[in-house]
Formats: sequence, structure tokens, C-alpha cells
Amino acid sequence: MEIVRADPGARLLIDLESATVSAGGRVFAFAMVESDRRSLLAGTWDTTAVLLANSEAIGKTAAKIPYLNGFPAAAGRADG
Repeated sequence: MEIVRADPGARLLIDLESATVSAGGRVFAFAMVESDRRSLLAGTWDTTAVLLANSEAIGKTAAKIPYLNGFPAAAGRADG
């Protein structure tokens, strides 16, 4: 923070591969949720787009799950 206060125009380099931030000749480690880091590195941060692109495979998997198939629509509902 002091680096940016001393030089508001300082360049910051965020390296997701090594989980570091470089500024003013210094390197700082940072932590983030690993799945988020991998998603950013792979370009799959848009989880909705990933789901939509895989909707056929999701449907096939869902069809194999017994508790998602064959139950009456009102089962488990308080009003039915």
C-alpha cells in the first residue's frame, strides 16, 4: 500500500501463475480460492457459459440420477 501511496502511477503486475503481485521492485504473495485462480487461468471464469456449453452432457448425467427422475411432481412439496 505504501508503494501506491508514494507513487499513485506505480505499475502493478498480478501474476496468477505464481500468485504474486509485483510493484516498485518488490514482490508480494497473495492467496485466493484455488478454483477461482484456475478458472481465470483457463479462461473459464464465466461459469454460466460453461454450463450452457455443456448442457447436453449435464442432461445426460441428470437422466442417470434416480432421485431426479420418476418422482411425482408434487412429492415433497408442502402444498401438494
